[in-house]
Amino acid sequence: LNFSDYPNAVLAVFTQAPPDGALPKPGNQTWALETGEAPFHMPFIPPAIQEHFKIFLTTKADSHVPWINGVFVANEEPEKLIPPEQQRRILNEDNYRWLPKSHAGRRKKAFALISNLHARNDRLQYIEELAKYTDIDVFGRNHIPCPRSGAACLYELALQYKFYLAFENSNCEDYITEKFFENALRQDMVPVVMGAPRESYCAIAPPNSFIHVDDFSSPAELAGYLNWLDRNDTAYASYFAWRAYGNLANTAVLSVV
Repeated sequence: LNFSDYPNAVLAVFTQAPPDGALPKPGNQTWALETGEAPFHMPFIPPAIQEHFKIFLTTKADSHVPWINGVFVANEEPEKLIPPEQQRRILNEDNYRWLPKSHAGRRKKAFALISNLHARNDRLQYIEELAKYTDIDVFGRNHIPCPRSGAACLYELALQYKFYLAFENSNCEDYITEKFFENALRQDMVPVVMGAPRESYCAIAPPNSFIHVDDFSSPAELAGYLNWLDRNDTAYASYFAWRAYGNLANTAVLSVV
């Protein structure tokens, strides 16, 4: 990373700590910190220069510019959450029409893509326990090699599996990465999530679109629910009924808002 040009910038956006001795140019330079990492993995900024940062682009919802990977937009009133009574109707309707086109060909239950083997929330241990009671495949480093590379890998797996384990590497408020929106929802899979608290997901996700591990007393109980959904197309389809009420905003648009 070349810091040589930063003294001439009006806005200096750092993704790591500034070089030793660096200070904002007096009068007309603003410093910003940008990171999509969980707070545990954010770059360390020495206390002596923290006060020089005036703009923050992070995963925290209260950042000046929140780092958001997606958001649900309701058809009629994007600023309003779908009320509870309408959510109940979603669950009670015949939602077969919302099943993904690939549903009939999906014969496998759940999988995860894992690259970071040193997560702070013991997600691998949770997956190992979950796999004792339901069928789970783990792809990535030190696990099953993906059959294809890049985005093609995810696309191919999504044709085979019903659930995607969107397990983050840290359990932090508002920390929701592309695992949720891009890897799961946009690939027509139901995300099973671990990471941010339920409230953080509800703030940006489609209603009744995900399964949170915190709603279950144990991996065994969660596995029982996934097994039931696997046998019950009506219940499984309810996780896609949100499409009748809105859609996912384009993340390219979110990045410039």
